[in-house]
Amino acid sequence: LRMRSRRLGATCFLVLLGLFMSPNLPFVPAPHSVVGDALSSVYVTPIQTCCIFANNSSPVFTVNVMMDLSGAEVINQFDVRLNYSNWYSPAPPTHGVVKAISLDYSNNVFARSGYQVATQASCIDDITYGPDGFCAIDDAPSIGQIHVAQTIVGATLPGPLSGALLFSVTFTVNATGTSFFSIDRAHITNPGGTPFNPHYIQVVTSAAIFGNDPLVAFFDYSSTLSPSVLSGVNVRFDAGSSFRSTSSGRVSLSGPIFKWNFGDGGTNQTSNPVITHSFLMPGDYTVRLDVSDTNPGTGFVERVVWVMPHLGSLHVAVKNQEGGPIQTIVRVKLYNLTSPVPPLCRTCDQTINAGGFVDFRWLTPGLYTLNFTGPGVDPSGKQTQVEVGWTTMETVYLIEVQPPDPNTIFLEIFGAVMGAGLGAVGLALFVRWRRNGKLTKAREAIRKTRRPGRP
Repeated sequence: LRMRSRRLGATCFLVLLGLFMSPNLPFVPAPHSVVGDALSSVYVTPIQTCCIFANNSSPVFTVNVMMDLSGAEVINQFDVRLNYSNWYSPAPPTHGVVKAISLDYSNNVFARSGYQVATQASCIDDITYGPDGFCAIDDAPSIGQIHVAQTIVGATLPGPLSGALLFSVTFTVNATGTSFFSIDRAHITNPGGTPFNPHYIQVVTSAAIFGNDPLVAFFDYSSTLSPSVLSGVNVRFDAGSSFRSTSSGRVSLSGPIFKWNFGDGGTNQTSNPVITHSFLMPGDYTVRLDVSDTNPGTGFVERVVWVMPHLGSLHVAVKNQEGGPIQTIVRVKLYNLTSPVPPLCRTCDQTINAGGFVDFRWLTPGLYTLNFTGPGVDPSGKQTQVEVGWTTMETVYLIEVQPPDPNTIFLEIFGAVMGAGLGAVGLALFVRWRRNGKLTKAREAIRKTRRPGRP
């Protein structure tokens, strides 16, 4: 029962952590495909959806959010947000192309597992969808986003998994244009071993597009080293899924030309849909692609590419030995064991208030030691590996030392003093009794040795 309560406690912690983390700085950098790697992935299918118009008899389409899970992982929770662009609003002035109208996870990989499933988030455009779940306070943007989070209760789902459905979204088409689908959050949780050490597994993502314009431009990108795009590392851009949309269906481009502007001063024009580019500095870059072919008309698309420094991060949660919140202040010191130079972090000596966690960002990759000290806890340590372009998560369980009750201390001191006093009195009486006894015996011996008749 205690093991199950720890598992549920850890699960609840991960759910709240994933749902309410500040959006200002990505807790896990925005992940994208890693060329030639076999990491787990979260992606949207189909990649291309087209040729549905507002005047069709049934102007709707559905996209699926899928997962491939590595055979080295087990999971018990997912927390995924899907963003879509050009969302339709009927309020004046009317604008937008598509609008999400329904959400379905009734037959997803968790439901098909046969285990009990709890839904923590079920939200379309900041409005709760269905009887379960809610919309998290950090969901942003409020419109143009679908959020689903679920947990398997008391069990795990092992890999490998391929083409596992997480949820499906149905959209209506209200105008001519395009809508871009991208994974804004892909938190897939491995609950860890014993003691429980829940952490997000490394995943890569890919995007998709809907379009009913004559020419629909689209590209996706993938890092060549890590789940996140890093400064100074080549990024692979692929515009091969651009297409023409007609009333009779999707048509491939004829003699296409791809014109790139990478937002850092770099440009390129080529007939090859695949190109590599390296961003020299971390930052947010708006990449624009213009596409044309031998037919009249052009299309373009813009995406923001987040480029991270060539560093990693560490997120440390501190709990007591029962898996609950620590009731005291804990000091956490971080040491780099791989490199002899101090690690590059904002501060490698931080304090956690009662029941909290701490983040170390901008760390050089390598092996680190964490030391934990504080009033009311036994000192402890732990080693962990920090990887480039990723946030490592660690949960540490400290033994709390309960301070004695002040009333108990007073009674113990009083008892000790009284005991010492009584002992001293008893010893004095004992010594006096022994001395008196010896004197009495000595007098009797003298009396017996006296001669008769002598005074």
